[in-house]
Amino acid sequence: MDKDKDVWRFYRQPGDEREMPARPSFAILTAYHQADLFRIVYRAMRLYCGFTGKVTAGAIVDLYEDFQDWKENLPDELQADTGTGNPQPHILYLHIQLNTAVVQLLRPLAQSNLFTDAQSREFQDMIITHAKRGLGHLERASNLYSSRFHTPLLSFCCVHLADAIIVHEPAIGPAVLEFVLKTLNQTKQGFPLCGPLQELLRQRGQTYNIPIPQDIEELLGSPVHSNLDAILDACTRLTYMQPVERILSHFRPDISQDWPKRMSRFHQRSGSSGSDRIQIDALLNDT
Repeated sequence: MDKDKDVWRFYRQPGDEREMPARPSFAILTAYHQADLFRIVYRAMRLYCGFTGKVTAGAIVDLYEDFQDWKENLPDELQADTGTGNPQPHILYLHIQLNTAVVQLLRPLAQSNLFTDAQSREFQDMIITHAKRGLGHLERASNLYSSRFHTPLLSFCCVHLADAIIVHEPAIGPAVLEFVLKTLNQTKQGFPLCGPLQELLRQRGQTYNIPIPQDIEELLGSPVHSNLDAILDACTRLTYMQPVERILSHFRPDISQDWPKRMSRFHQRSGSSGSDRIQIDALLNDT
């Protein structure tokens, strides 16, 4: 871990650092706020696993607000949504993790049959918004730096964000699937577990009839049906997806009745300004 006030340089080969300007690292600051983020994620996990009783509308909204508060209270050094400057990669990764966590919080709501069609569409819109933000940060990090040294955690974030787009915004599914498959292909040079993730995501795209360009198929090679041990080693289960049916079994049957009065708070916190929304137009145009 860097010491306070240490500097950070980006280099690809030894010696490059002599040509690169020194920048504040903010590694300790990033780790501090990442720990705070993971505390909220842990609470969400306990809620959805049924450890705190039945899931209520109020509990979900409270968690969503906590995620929003966490982001709004980040110091200026860790903000990354303005689309300007070149934040260090660990700062961009922090925002990818945030948006993945919010997507994971919302996806069971969109798949529940306890809500009205209008409510379900609103959940889907919010999922798409946060998935695009996360992918926008990922695309920015890949352009500024490299996908070669992504951590396993970040690889799982990539897969979950791509999966959300495949299911809820299939119109841009091909571009997103291509981008994330290429990202995983680069990362798996250092972390072989990305191989099973890559294959599972490719199968997921096929399930939803998302085409993969021929050049990407050639890059990835012929489909490899990963053996069960490889998938279990990567995911500890036979899928990377959330156990949604188990999560929904913990929902209160009357959760939708309490939702309208909670939804006003949801509306207030789910809006995004022009500077807050990361677009992925460059990603879509380049793929």
